[in-house]
Amino acid sequence: MNRIKSIDGWRTFAALGVLWTHTWSITQFQSIKFKGFDLFKAINFVGNGVHFFFVISGFCMYLVLKKNQENINAQVFLSFVKKRWLRIAPAFYFACIFIGTYNYLKHDTPLFLKLLANFFFLQNHISNSVISGPFWSLAVEWYFYILVPVLFYFFNRIGFFKTILIGAIFWLIINCLHYADIFLPGGGWWYYLPGNLIHFLWGFILAYVMVKQINLPGFLHSNFSILFALLLLNFGKLLFSKVVITYAGTYSWIVQGLGPAIMTLGFSWLMYISLKNEGFSKLIGNKLMASFGKISYSFYLWHSFVLEIIYNNISFRLHFGGFDTVIVFLVTLIVLIPISYASYSIFEKFYFKKSKLNLSPVQNINLN
Repeated sequence: MNRIKSIDGWRTFAALGVLWTHTWSITQFQSIKFKGFDLFKAINFVGNGVHFFFVISGFCMYLVLKKNQENINAQVFLSFVKKRWLRIAPAFYFACIFIGTYNYLKHDTPLFLKLLANFFFLQNHISNSVISGPFWSLAVEWYFYILVPVLFYFFNRIGFFKTILIGAIFWLIINCLHYADIFLPGGGWWYYLPGNLIHFLWGFILAYVMVKQINLPGFLHSNFSILFALLLLNFGKLLFSKVVITYAGTYSWIVQGLGPAIMTLGFSWLMYISLKNEGFSKLIGNKLMASFGKISYSFYLWHSFVLEIIYNNISFRLHFGGFDTVIVFLVTLIVLIPISYASYSIFEKFYFKKSKLNLSPVQNINLN
């Protein structure tokens, strides 16, 4: 199976970002400051790794279904959904059973209904069905898989960019309505596919540009452009920070609505640079990063559970201020890697051997 090493490298980047953010949170946001500069806040720009995963997913799913674009029908739809289920369900279901059973034995929390809700990817919509906090994203991912063939149907009927534009406008309207407390008010908006749709669409656009070999200005993939992509990413992240939201006042719904979209545009720009810039591609897709990226899904499934256990067992020994976060992060990482590799080998590797579809192929595309 062909894989794009830089994309696997970005999976590593996203997975470590998620772990870092959750570690920083569980250690009470302690930080290391130098002359007023908060080092951990600076590092935490990688903290929206889930959104990055959504961009990567949009990119890969476009490539997976592209060769069947002209023949989208019920059979293709069912085949696609079946393959996606085989890809994510085995590792996810085992994690649900293991973690759910652990919680049941330790805290006497209900198990059967929680498992049922998670197995049908309904954990975001049925109360008291959370087994592990990060599992919310699996439901969003699953809904997106169901939506992908529908989007391709409209690509054939009205064209790619019209479909994407309609999807983006739909996302913008309901996103703004939500943050204006008109549609589904309150927290947890990220639990729903409409709240994350734009992230997947950026991935689609990036894949389309690569497949169609659309020539964009060379500046956009130069070494210097990496800085601008990072600035754009952080500007988007800043827009939905508490400080900016408070300052925006009655207009906060605008910045909250646009912030994640601008941030993930920065993510997709970085991916584009890594696909077009040979030096940056080798840096992001180095052997270590690419290898880690293969186990990033299992890493994501287990990271929160392992992190909590480790913190609960060593927190009483930690009295090093901001370095507590670093210590917990490194210990968790050391424990997680073999667990993730075992999960990948047992529950994921078979899929890649069996499937004839490449999850991240870029065939016949000139990346130079």
